[in-house]
Amino acid sequence: MNDRSTRHEQWVSWTLRGGVWFSAGLLVAGLFTDLMKTAGEEPSRNLSLGDFVEILTGNLDASVGETVLYAGIVALLLTPVLRVFSAAVMFIAERDVKFTVVSLSMFMALVVEILLSSF
Repeated sequence: MNDRSTRHEQWVSWTLRGGVWFSAGLLVAGLFTDLMKTAGEEPSRNLSLGDFVEILTGNLDASVGETVLYAGIVALLLTPVLRVFSAAVMFIAERDVKFTVVSLSMFMALVVEILLSSF
């Protein structure tokens, strides 16, 4: 392997690590915020991806802790998608057409699956 490939692989590795650490931070912050709620509030309910979108647009009321926890879970789930995208960028930089097509195809399949599952 040459130095350029090693740097690209390190970049892909850092996207995975960064995504995991970012989501872990959100999960810890959301858990801490949720634990600080007053005892008189209603218990948490299960949220779907559609509910999360409604929370972000202001159409559904949820506690801050629930929202941050859910954002951490979504970030953790999107980390592998970011990794596939990073690999595609790496293959584009290396001018490897075959693996670029495969990576972009996988990325598009993941994006379509995410969009279809949210309805």
